[in-house]
This record gives sequence, C-alpha cells and structure tokens, in this order.
Amino acid sequence: MEFNETPLPSQQVIKKNFVEIHNYPEKPIIEYSETGRSYTYNIIEEGNYPPVAYLKYTKRQNGFRIPDNYEVETSWGKPKKRHLVRCIIKYVDNNPIYWKSPVPMQQVYMPKL
Repeated sequence: MEFNETPLPSQQVIKKNFVEIHNYPEKPIIEYSETGRSYTYNIIEEGNYPPVAYLKYTKRQNGFRIPDNYEVETSWGKPKKRHLVRCIIKYVDNNPIYWKSPVPMQQVYMPKL
C-alpha cells in the first residue's frame, strides 16, 4: 500500500480566523469569536501562582501554568440560548481542583466593553 502524501479533503486542516476583543486587565471582560462561535469571559478573580514546588501545568505541549484562586464566568451560544458557567480553580493539598457550575442568566450582569 502506498502512502498518499496529498491530504484528502477530510484530512485538511481548516485554519480558523478569530477575533479577540479586550482591554484586560483594565476591564475584566474578554470577548473571543471565530467562525460560527463566540465566547465571553468575565474574569472575576485573577488568582495567583503557587510556589514552584507544587505549581501545576496544563497538558499541552507548551503547558500553561494553572493559577490558584482563579474564577471566571464563561458564556457562549446565540443570544436567546446563551449558556453561562462559572469555573473556579483552587489548590487543595497542593493540587488544582476544578469546580464548574451553571449560572442562571438572570443572575448575571455582563457589562459591555
């Protein structure tokens, strides 16, 4: 069997154009959109990085540091069916623990940039 070096249409990588709008850290709202999707992040608590001895990283190739006491509300979807979730990261026994909970939209104030 020969190896096909020309990628088939289903194997081709589609590069997404994205737009990120923010004035962080002056304002806590970050708006991100790409083709067919949009997200709004409201940074409630920036958190801090624990001592290097137990600082953890994401699993990506160039992993990002995981902060302690970090809290963010993330919303996505179309205006009438918008979803909102609050995420919190806190280190417990030197390991990051993630909490995620839905937030009713009527309880949320999302200021414009």
